[in-house]
Amino acid sequence: MEDRQKIARNVKIFALTSLTLSVLAIIPLIGPLFNIASWILYIIVFYKLKVHAGAKKLFINFFSIVGIVVLGVIIEIILRYAFHDQDITILVVEFLLYVIVLAVSYKFAKNMFYEIARVTHQKYFIKAFYMYFIGMLTIFLVFPIILIFIGFIYHILAWIKFKSFDEEIEINNTENQIDLNSKK
Repeated sequence: MEDRQKIARNVKIFALTSLTLSVLAIIPLIGPLFNIASWILYIIVFYKLKVHAGAKKLFINFFSIVGIVVLGVIIEIILRYAFHDQDITILVVEFLLYVIVLAVSYKFAKNMFYEIARVTHQKYFIKAFYMYFIGMLTIFLVFPIILIFIGFIYHILAWIKFKSFDEEIEINNTENQIDLNSKK
């Protein structure tokens, strides 16, 4: 039992370190190194959640999101090359492409955050997901940075409150119902 608590503590430390490094990624010149280190640590967190907590579909959802984003970037580069003289056209097309990428990756991101919430017993991951998603969807408005920041705070809180994999919890992954009830 103590071994699982030690593993849970290590996962928590890796996740919080990853989030800290992601904030440091804004530093000019060395920021990309912090970003790469953050991604590597979060992939380690996913692996540990998969192996020790039974989060079997984390990698499928994560790499699906990465694939969708990479495909979106490739399409954007091609479109920029094709419409290089038409500024307004490329802006409209980029906006539509951005919305399409968000819409296609929604279900994968939702499944990923719900799976993490299920195995860590932290409903804050679900709140973080919705704040991130709404913030990203409204990125062209004035207030989305606030929503993304709130999502980041929920994300940190979820990892801080995470204690172990051993509690029982029920999460219904439906569009209209979120039921997180810890059984004690």
